Amino acid sequence: MAQSAAVTGVARFEAYVASATATEPLPCVHTCEGIYFRRVSEQRRLLGGASDPIVFLFYGRPAYRPSKTELSTRNLAYAPVTMVLRQNQILAPYKIFPFDSGAFETELYKRHLHPSMALDDFLMSGPIDVAGKLVTRFYGSNRDYYSGSTSAPAPPPLEFEAMSYYNLITDPGPTTFDDRRGSIEIQVRGELMLSSLSVELVILPTQYLADAEFRKTILDYWKADIRNYTLYHDRPNSYIAQIRALVEEYYEEKKYI
Repeated sequence: MAQSAAVTGVARFEAYVASATATEPLPCVHTCEGIYFRRVSEQRRLLGGASDPIVFLFYGRPAYRPSKTELSTRNLAYAPVTMVLRQNQILAPYKIFPFDSGAFETELYKRHLHPSMALDDFLMSGPIDVAGKLVTRFYGSNRDYYSGSTSAPAPPPLEFEAMSYYNLITDPGPTTFDDRRGSIEIQVRGELMLSSLSVELVILPTQYLADAEFRKTILDYWKADIRNYTLYHDRPNSYIAQIRALVEEYYEEKKYI
């Protein structure tokens, strides 16, 4: 796959998205393993890596699978924790992509793309409401976006990048990639402070609620809602399906979808 922009098409995808009307805003979502959430709850902020200080979020969906192990465990350090964040606190995204950029770079999507298409051909600049415009263009509604279905018409045939993305998100499979193929990635440079203004909901294992400091941070400092799930001896990423159902239930209560 190309590593730099092709001769044409750098702005075509973004322009196609930008001409749409945005849907009502959805929250942004960050999912991490419990061992990292402990640090987040202590520092009350999200931080990027030391060499690349980027915080990664997904628009609307708890799509990230944080664990690197395929083994089963009840170790709480591996358990996924999801934070749902108010979109209006994500003021200046660094980059926005219509899919998981890491999967693009490892060529998981290459069957749907021309070899000359580069990652930056799909780059969208802020403000964050461009994510709602993409939802309109390719999905039709927030509910369709959340479920990964589409009621939107296919792009014009000469919108090559847009058509490639449309084909990617409508491929019924089986595929080697998951629903991150159509989960809008929001990158924030630096740190993201967490407070009662930003954190709406935290989803975590029931066992975590026995810890007084976790409860204090979530309920008293962030004043966030809590949803919980029971941890079994299973693969950590298998809980993402439960988390997704809990987020969907919350969105329905809040009229997001």
